[in-house]
Amino acid sequence: MSNQPTNTQARPDTADAQPSGTPKKTPTKSEVLLKALQRKRPPTVTVLCTQLGWQAHTVRAAISRLRKAGHQIEVGKSAGGATTYQLVPAGATAGAKRAVEVLRADEPVLTDPAPAGPAVYPAS
Repeated sequence: MSNQPTNTQARPDTADAQPSGTPKKTPTKSEVLLKALQRKRPPTVTVLCTQLGWQAHTVRAAISRLRKAGHQIEVGKSAGGATTYQLVPAGATAGAKRAVEVLRADEPVLTDPAPAGPAVYPAS
């Protein structure tokens, strides 16, 4: 008699398998990005790059595709000056979003920048 399992014996590699039904689905990177953009503290591009394993230009392109798909995403600055992105909840207005930001004591209130004048380059 051989040591190999027969059809009636349970195989060790299938003993811990998921019960029958729907298999557990791994979230796509786009789903991970959407979830990250829904956090209370908006993530920076650097954080998203680390979390997704993408380069910065890929993260920005994915955010652009989300905008084109109809998601409203606000861009801000962290206390350190890094660009942050946050998904605006459906039905919320930008004014309501700003009111929430005022309530955050640990972050500065974001204001619209003054219009920039023409760029001035130093003589070389």
